[in-house]
Amino acid sequence: MNSTPEAPPPGQTLRAAREARNFSLLKVAEELRLPPERVEAMEEGRYDSLGPAVFARGHLRRYAALLQLPAAPLLASYEAAHRDDQVPTLVPPASLHTRVVERRTPLDMIWPVLVPVALAAIVASAWWLQGREQAPPPAPVAAAAEEVVQPAVAAAAEETPAVAPDPGRLAVGFTDLCWIEVYDATGQRLAYQLAERGESLVFPGPAPWRVMLGNADAASLTVDGRAARLPGSVVVQNTASIYVDEAGTVARVPMAQQDES
Repeated sequence: MNSTPEAPPPGQTLRAAREARNFSLLKVAEELRLPPERVEAMEEGRYDSLGPAVFARGHLRRYAALLQLPAAPLLASYEAAHRDDQVPTLVPPASLHTRVVERRTPLDMIWPVLVPVALAAIVASAWWLQGREQAPPPAPVAAAAEEVVQPAVAAAAEETPAVAPDPGRLAVGFTDLCWIEVYDATGQRLAYQLAERGESLVFPGPAPWRVMLGNADAASLTVDGRAARLPGSVVVQNTASIYVDEAGTVARVPMAQQDES
């Protein structure tokens, strides 16, 4: 019986097509806006270095389009080679072994001190009020002094600067599995996880936030309750790396900054 010949690995097909067109690795890397090492990893079948499976499939699809090759056979060959692997996940392997450290704020550390102080202040206030009720009425001179002090206190209160307004909150809802990373304006990482279907995450400021989505179609963003629309220009192969400001304006993160992450 004649058996169907096995399809070559996707990387071998891509390399042969590249060489047939006299394209160098550097030219392909420039066209795909990727480091040359990632292009070489695709051709050698080292897909783990490309990140989660959703990104590996996206890179293969873009490389095939550049060489004017049909993407479906390449993706089918890739899936067949990884059929026996573990269930794919968007969580990077390193994070699976990273111990989660609870982040404590300054308020958490001084809270045990604030509670006894607050209780002592309440007891002292009650004692003072009780003594005030039993004390004789103040002399006219004391009353006049209080009238002088009260305007001074009011004037001092007027000079106190107003508290800065809340910088806003970013909320992201999900209709399907989606990898998400979020950083605030100071560079602090607020999220690095695989969001579940039906989940909703809320992040504080300060804005602008830097957001990376592995399944952009499944995510919806709002800022202070106002919808932040993802323009088609910021979504590539159903992934997005964007900035979102306090007004809900969305802008694409430059490729150079994406490679640094």
